[in-house]
Order: sequence, then C-alpha cells, then structure tokens
Amino acid sequence: MGTDLDPYLRLLSTFRDDGRAIDIAHNVFLMGALLSRKPDDILELGIGTGFVTQTLLAGIRFNGRGRITCVDNWFDWGGKEPAGTDKLRQTGAKVVVESEERFLRTCAADQYDFLVSDADHMHGGDWVHEHLRVTRNDAFLFFHDTNSEEWPSLRGIPSAVSHLPHFLFRVAVPMRDVREAGCSSSTRSRYCITSSTTVGEGRVASATTKRYPTCETRAVA
Repeated sequence: MGTDLDPYLRLLSTFRDDGRAIDIAHNVFLMGALLSRKPDDILELGIGTGFVTQTLLAGIRFNGRGRITCVDNWFDWGGKEPAGTDKLRQTGAKVVVESEERFLRTCAADQYDFLVSDADHMHGGDWVHEHLRVTRNDAFLFFHDTNSEEWPSLRGIPSAVSHLPHFLFRVAVPMRDVREAGCSSSTRSRYCITSSTTVGEGRVASATTKRYPTCETRAVA
C-alpha cells in the first residue's frame, strides 16, 4: 500500500503555528480521513503555508491513488506566490492561482470526493451551495474557522449544512472534553462533521462531511 508514513511523521515534527496553518489536531484528523476514504479527486481551497497540502500529498502517496488540485490567490502573501509552491507542484499538486469564489463558480459539478476549505474567510460561507455542487455524492468536506467571531460568513456554514447528518465536537488543548453530536438524515449520501478547536485565545473550527448513519454524544478525558 504505497510508502509508509514516516515522511508524514517527520512533517508533523516541523509544524510551527504561525496563525495560518490548520492546527496539529485537525491536520491529523484530515490525514486519517484521507487514508480511510482513499479519495480519487481532492480539492484544497487555500494553500497558505502548504502544511496541509504536504499532508494531503503524503496521504496520496501512502494510498497509492488520488489527485489534488490546490487553489489560492496568494492573498495572505500580498499577491505573490510564496516560496515552496514549485516543490508542491513537483510532488504532484495541481496549483490554480485563482480566488475561491471564481474557481467554485466556474467549476463543473460533481468533480471532487474530498474537499478542504480554508481560503476566503470574509466570504467563504456565502457560497456553500457551490462547495456542495462541485463535490460528489458521499463526498467528504472540511471547513476551517467556522466558529470564529472574527469571520461571520464562515460562522454560517454549520447551519447551511445542518440538513445533512453531521457531528459537532469541540477540542480544548490539551485534548480533553471531546464531544460528538450527530443529527438529521438526508436524501443524499453526504455527511457532515462540524468541529472547533480552542487554543488559548485563538479559535479554530471546521465542518466536514462523512458517512455516519447514526450519532451519539460522548465525552473523552
């Protein structure tokens, strides 16, 4: 089954929280989802530091299958392509320099079965219907920063996908008091998980879709 996970574990050891990259807990969560679902077509909206991109590429190599398209307009970098992007291309990423909105609105339907959204924080929640349109039935979707008061558009994402079966869990660092709650049924085979992480004063959140037929609430110390 492809290569082992040593390269990914080495990558984790290099993580430095600069306020842009997805935190370690959710990075590992994403990697686990990728390894278990083994998607064919991955869409990453927002490259940022490239840490998640490298994670997804490592997962693709381990799975021995999958393609990844990464979209970013380099807003966080003053419009200039950051160092290291060419290396992402060389290791298999298709990099599209475009805004999240324009890419989604011009993308054909049902193109992706795994989506990570961490791009336009000011307006990203305004086109959730486009995220759902471009993903296939039973796709997995992960939305970052959905519980931050700083980004009201993203805060609307959980309610926008509330018609889908989903989980809600909160993680306080260190990882205690993990709660999961599941919800409604859907005519489509698409499942949603909403998560949030609090680290000190900073708040990080995400919503994802995954197949879970039933839900329960539980706490883990």
